[in-house]
Amino acid sequence: MSEQPDVTLKSHIAGKNATLRLYPDRVEWETEARVNTKLLVATMGMSALVGPAGIKTRKGAGIEMIPMRQVTSVTTRRDSMVNDLVTIVTAGNTLEARVSRREAEQVRAYVLAHIG
Repeated sequence: MSEQPDVTLKSHIAGKNATLRLYPDRVEWETEARVNTKLLVATMGMSALVGPAGIKTRKGAGIEMIPMRQVTSVTTRRDSMVNDLVTIVTAGNTLEARVSRREAEQVRAYVLAHIG
């Protein structure tokens, strides 16, 4: 397996911010998890110390992977004014990642070049 990804993108997957990495032999994505600490510390009277973004935690975060040899289809479609949704389909898994329109085409072309 390759150590350095050929392509690394910031994405939005399953309602969470994620990092999408493309290797010649696999597609990996890592989700970020955040805890909304504003509500948690408001009861302790310390809400001024913690911003609205919360604190990054590892709880709920994880790395998932799809081998390129299992990819059966990759499509892109418009998701918003500036973003497209890239869908990578395998027999047992489907990955939908929201990225910019330019990056969506880059992901589609890369996956098509490396499958089967």
